This record gives sequence, C-alpha cells and structure tokens, in this order.
Amino acid sequence: MRVSPIFAASVLLAAGCGFSPDERMDRTYLRPETLCLIKDPRVKESSGVAASLRYPGTYFTHNDSGDYPRFYRFDESGKVTQEVRVKGATAQDWEDIASFERDGEKYLAIGDIGNNGRKRKSLVLYIVKEPDDQVKEVEFAEKVEFVYPDAYNAEALLIMPGGREFQICVKMQKGKSKVFKGSLEKTKGVQTLTFVGEVDLGGFIKESRMVTGGAVSPDGKFLALRTYMSAYEWDISAGVAGWTKKEPMAIRTNLDLQGEGIAYSEDGKFLITTAENTPCLVSVIRRK
Repeated sequence: MRVSPIFAASVLLAAGCGFSPDERMDRTYLRPETLCLIKDPRVKESSGVAASLRYPGTYFTHNDSGDYPRFYRFDESGKVTQEVRVKGATAQDWEDIASFERDGEKYLAIGDIGNNGRKRKSLVLYIVKEPDDQVKEVEFAEKVEFVYPDAYNAEALLIMPGGREFQICVKMQKGKSKVFKGSLEKTKGVQTLTFVGEVDLGGFIKESRMVTGGAVSPDGKFLALRTYMSAYEWDISAGVAGWTKKEPMAIRTNLDLQGEGIAYSEDGKFLITTAENTPCLVSVIRRK
C-alpha cells in the first residue's frame, strides 16, 4: 500500500522524538541500522519478510499485489539468490510471509490476506515446505481458506508456537487493531476466524496505528508487530492466551516510509525489516 506524501514529515517528527523501551522487560533493542539494499528489479514492493530456518543468513520476501505467485530468497548483501514459484497458487494480494517449524519440518506460510476494497469473499494462506536453495518451483502442502466474521484488510500474519494456529492482526486506521485466530490443521472448506482481542498501537497519526507486518520468534517466546512508524514486542513465553491484553515494548524502526515487513532472525537475536521502496531497504535491529 502506498502512503501519503504528507506522511514523510510525520515520520521525521516521530524519529526525532524516538521510542523508549519498556524498562520492565529485560530486552533492549539498539537503534536500527541499514543492513543492505535489494536492487534486484524483481523485488519491487517487499510486503513481507521471513528468515530461512534452513540456511541462516538468508531471508525470504515477496511482492505486494501485481506479481506472480512467487517468493524470493536474498542474503545479507542484498543479493537475490533464488526465485521460487508456488504451483497452483494465485497471488491476488500477498501481504506477509512467515517461517515456522512443525513436527521437525520447516515451513513457510504465505498470506494472500490483502483486502483493500473489502470485497474478497475469502482469504488464503499457502503453506509450503521450505525449499532447497536450488529449487525453482514448489507445490503447497496446505491451502488454508478463511473469512472473518466481518470484512477486513490485513497485512500481519502470525504463526503461533507449534505451527498449528495462526493469528492475523487487521489493519485499522482508527481505534484499536483487532486480532483473529484460525487453525492450520487440515480442515474442509472455508473456516471463519475467531476474535482474539485488540491491540492499541501508535498515536494520533493514522500511519502509526496501521499494522503492516508481524512475526513470532523461532523459540516461540516473543511476538512482534510493526506499523509504518514503529514496532512493538510482546512476551508470550508464558503462553499466547491473553497476549493482546499485555503492554508491549516499543521498538524504534528505521526511517523507511513504506515499511511493511518484519521478522526475527533464525536464531532470534535480532529483527529484520523491509520496505516497499525500490531499491528495497533492509534494516536490522539488534539487541544489547
């Protein structure tokens, strides 16, 4: 999604003010740094990012709407090393991607969850096994179709610990952001998601409230959401029940005016973010 030109001034103002980490949490993130630029013309609008669990130091991303059903692997220099098509899939509005492990197998979940016009009858997740680094095409292991109790647009996909439940935080311009959950177990037909709760992020600027990406740490202990202006982290080490009622820690993101992707590194030691700009800015947010 393209943001307003006026938004640039708002981002500069927020960057000047900064975000203070919550002292109650024993995790302190440093200032974001530029890791690399993806200059490959195939990556035009990086809308999601996920760390490879098989090949540390490499990451997956995909474009927003308008591309084929494919995703890309890139390394920490910004080089695209692999393009993978998902056989039998469609790419109406891919918005997020997540890597996760289930029963010892490593997977990717690709969220065709964008719904800007609120007219799509159902949304889709494609679950694929993380491919070897030379593979050019994969078949999806599962196709998870779902609807909300009402129509929403969303860009943040969360695969919960264990890989059997997913949650989606919808993109709201006003008020609190609603969170819904669904099952990744094989189900027949289209499932209706269940309301989980709401999170209250940002301030009076709408871009500070609009959730554009999400991630769960590989060890299942932390959960992150990002907006165009910041990121937030929740401690879910005691379990995911009730996480939306807890106070998150604010994390400063880089000055990427169309930042949408966020992911934990394969070892969970830092965060990676991407932006929809061309070339694509890839940032790293390390911890002390």
